[in-house]
Amino acid sequence: MSSELANVYADALLSVARDEGKVDSFKQEIAEITPLFSGDFIRFLATLNIEKKVKKDLVKMAFKDLNVYLLNFIYLLIDKNRIRYIKEIFKSYLNKANEFLKIKTVKVYSARPLGIEQKERLKKALKNKYQMEIELVELVDPSLIAGIKVVIDDKMLDASMANKISELKKTLKESW
Repeated sequence: MSSELANVYADALLSVARDEGKVDSFKQEIAEITPLFSGDFIRFLATLNIEKKVKKDLVKMAFKDLNVYLLNFIYLLIDKNRIRYIKEIFKSYLNKANEFLKIKTVKVYSARPLGIEQKERLKKALKNKYQMEIELVELVDPSLIAGIKVVIDDKMLDASMANKISELKKTLKESW
C-alpha cells in the first residue's frame, strides 16, 4: 500500500477523532492494539475466501472494549480488503495525532534504564527546545556502554560511550 493511501485512511480516522473529541483516546487505543495485528491473526483477517462476517465477529470478540468508531473502522478495512495495511494506517494516524496534539515522540537509547529524574530533565530540555510536549520512548541498548543516543524525527544525537570510543579509534587511525 502506498503511504498516500495509508494517509487517506489515517486522515479520515483523525477527522472522526477530532469531531468526537477523542484524538488522544484513539491514539492510546491504537497504540495498544496495533501489535496484535500480526502473524496468524492478520493473515486470517486478510484471507479473501473467509466470509467478512466471520472476520468481523472475531474482531468484535477480540476487541470487545474497543471504541465503537475504531471497531467500525476495522470493519471498514475488512470490507474494503485493506486490513493487511492496518499497521501502516495506524502508524500514520499516530503521527498525525501527535502533530495535532503538538506532541513530539523521541526515542532515547541508553545502556541502562534511565531514572525518573533523568527522564524528566531530558523531557524538560526537549520541551523547551521544540516548544511541544515530549513523549519519550525508552529503549535499552547495552552496546552503548554508557551515555545516551537520542533520535528526534530524522536527527540523531549520539552521546554514548560507544560512539566516543569509535570516534577516538577513528582519530587515532587517521593520525598514524
